[in-house]
Amino acid sequence: MRWVYILQCEDGYFYVGETSRLYRRFWEHQDGLGGLNTSVYPPINIVAIYPVNRLGKFFDYTKKVSNNDYQLNYNIYFDRGGIIENFNIDNDEGGYDSLWVENNITEKMMVYNEAHWKKIRGGKYVKFNVEYNFPNNKFVKELPDCNCGFPCDVKQNEENNYLYFRCAKKNMWDKMREEFGIHDEPCKFFMKYTKDNKYKIEYEKRKQTIKSLTSKSHWLKELSGGHYEHCIGGCGKEYDENNTIRYLRTAINLCFDCFIDKNEELAKKYNQYIPLGKCLIQL
Repeated sequence: MRWVYILQCEDGYFYVGETSRLYRRFWEHQDGLGGLNTSVYPPINIVAIYPVNRLGKFFDYTKKVSNNDYQLNYNIYFDRGGIIENFNIDNDEGGYDSLWVENNITEKMMVYNEAHWKKIRGGKYVKFNVEYNFPNNKFVKELPDCNCGFPCDVKQNEENNYLYFRCAKKNMWDKMREEFGIHDEPCKFFMKYTKDNKYKIEYEKRKQTIKSLTSKSHWLKELSGGHYEHCIGGCGKEYDENNTIRYLRTAINLCFDCFIDKNEELAKKYNQYIPLGKCLIQL
């Protein structure tokens, strides 16, 4: 399991890092072996830790919400669920780049501490011989700060199916707090993520529409097994495994939008290729 962490350091500096060896990495920082930044500005306290996979899912999800991107394939055809359905699963990194997540947290802190942003180190901002520009990362603003002043952790309320923000110190366990002398208690910050309200309604609506239309669109068997460079619905999109119809366990290069919007037109076109059965009943 990979983690992103924030260290409070001397002279008002903060360091953001990532690791799969949480204890060992903290000991390295304490002993001056954790890299140049924490050697020059030694750590004072561990102020936040985050599982990489949950933050990665959140940043990925907010992009999909803002872009109205409904990637339904695995949820419809394989019952694996999407980002929300699997949000709290911590033993699956989901392919998220821990350095990307680390950089997002670094830039999030910079954006919210513009007056002192150069005292925040981490991600791609770790060299002392480089004059960095102030980051332009708008979507990290979707992640609020808790009452402690640090980026929130994100979890899913599985019973009611919504994401919520909380203090990242709640990810720390008692033995860890004892080992590293962490005395700060988590704050009681709580806030629901609500910018996906309309998105979730449309997501579920599209999922059910595609399932229903697929069960009725027997003409799809005429396309199963064919190789099509571009979407046969006519939009010109190239094949995308997350945005394609599947029939008889075979992917067809037909995007969801065309399948929904042009279903009748496509049915008329391809139904003509389905031979009529011969009546075997003798009168």
